[in-house]
Amino acid sequence: MPAPLDILPKFAPIIARHFAAYLELLADETTELGSHMARRVASLIITMMAVAFALALGCVWILNAVWDTPWRQAGIIGLFLLFAAIALVTWLTARRVTPEWSPFQRLRSEWTLDQQLIVELMDENHREATAAPMRDVTS
Repeated sequence: MPAPLDILPKFAPIIARHFAAYLELLADETTELGSHMARRVASLIITMMAVAFALALGCVWILNAVWDTPWRQAGIIGLFLLFAAIALVTWLTARRVTPEWSPFQRLRSEWTLDQQLIVELMDENHREATAAPMRDVTS
């Protein structure tokens, strides 16, 4: 079986090309991740601002409706309990959510395929080395 350093010159160009391809794939996926996250963050900020404004106006409307009535305290406590329940439900939901999109998935799949290829090449190289006939050097 040849030593690992003996086969290194044979595989060095392949390793260099794969390394360059990995860097290119990493750059592509980083760019995609940045644009994906920017769109997601922007839409999330706009949504949160709209929801906060709608909730604030809803609270003002409810408090205005019950302010001069005996239901003033019940209205305030009801709003508190409503927001506490919303916070609890969204917190529990956020803990269970699993993302359907995984960053760097293509890079991981390429790395897995290359690992399998390396194992196959090493096995093939080992089989070739063990299948070579031994020369008789005594004669």
